[in-house]
Amino acid sequence: MIFYAWSDADLVFRGYSEIASSASECLTISAGIVSRTDGNPLLFAAPTWCGEPEEGERVLAALQTFGTPVAANVGPVSYGDLLAMHDDHLASGSISTKRSRPLPKLDSRVISAMIIAANARTSPLSAIVLHHFHGVPTRVRSEATAFGPRREHFLLEAIAAWHPSANDNAASHRLWVQNVSDCAAPKALIGDSGNQLWPGQRDLAARTPTNNRARLSEVKQTYDPEYALSALHHRQRNNVFPRRALPAS
Repeated sequence: MIFYAWSDADLVFRGYSEIASSASECLTISAGIVSRTDGNPLLFAAPTWCGEPEEGERVLAALQTFGTPVAANVGPVSYGDLLAMHDDHLASGSISTKRSRPLPKLDSRVISAMIIAANARTSPLSAIVLHHFHGVPTRVRSEATAFGPRREHFLLEAIAAWHPSANDNAASHRLWVQNVSDCAAPKALIGDSGNQLWPGQRDLAARTPTNNRARLSEVKQTYDPEYALSALHHRQRNNVFPRRALPAS
């Protein structure tokens, strides 16, 4: 993870967009906005390199030369440890909701909307995350799997999380997520990963390629007609984001 000063938000996101557009297939970077210990927004980039170590060291060192990194922890890690690295930050007992939008590119309009949305967050547990999809997965035919779109793109995730209470402003947290999603909607691609959709997002589910949707429905009725897996998945999503705050400076 690499953390950057919030004052460099526009610079870092533009640099991220440029690096991603020409990135080697060995490099994948997630980036976004989380909270500092004082509740103010903080930028992060989470690069993953799966090629030759020597080349990876050069590439990851370059990522730390734009913007003003305030903290960095970059080095070799096993795949198992990579998957577990956020376990200590999960907000146990929190309520969460999210919206996602696949975008063909990260342009100035989307960047500006993300920065405005970050400053308007209604909970310090909430976050905005960008994932970059490119390389081998983009060369798989869209009808070959349930996932889409099968082209290079960014996935914008707006995640609201908060601790339940009598006055938890749940409606405002949900509205914040919806506003972030709506800002990205005009630029969004058709299709999405089915497991990124939440209850109530039938409009996006309906945009899944017709043949894929019909095949998924058939599989669902064959192997899980009682929706047991959906219920389990929904329960797991109630524990999604940071319990401990991230660096203060």
